[in-house]
Amino acid sequence: MSLGDRESKTKNKAMAAVEDNTKAIAEHYKTVVKDVLFEMNQGGHFSEPALRTAKGIAYLLRED
Repeated sequence: MSLGDRESKTKNKAMAAVEDNTKAIAEHYKTVVKDVLFEMNQGGHFSEPALRTAKGIAYLLRED
């Protein structure tokens, strides 16, 4: 799970809760799936989407 460190800093109430909600979802899935990565990135929602997507795919394809 990837989130920009500025996404929650908005006047929009729904988006302002995104960091807390995403962290809560990540913690929930850690109890069910165990293999969950939550990562904060610099920027907002639209900062480096290709890089963030590539990092997520690389994480899924990694060999343990």
